Amino acid sequence: MGVRKKNNQIRFQKRLIAKAKRNIKKLKRAAKAKTSGQKLHELMHEKKA
Repeated sequence: MGVRKKNNQIRFQKRLIAKAKRNIKKLKRAAKAKTSGQKLHELMHEKKA
């Protein structure tokens, strides 16, 4: 196996792990109740159709 292929595989694995960690954090944040500051932020920045 070439060095470049090996390095690319390692990078790919790291990216997968990082993505999974981000998704877990996102789910944890979504599960928590929103603070009053977050509610205000959403109210002010929500998309108006």
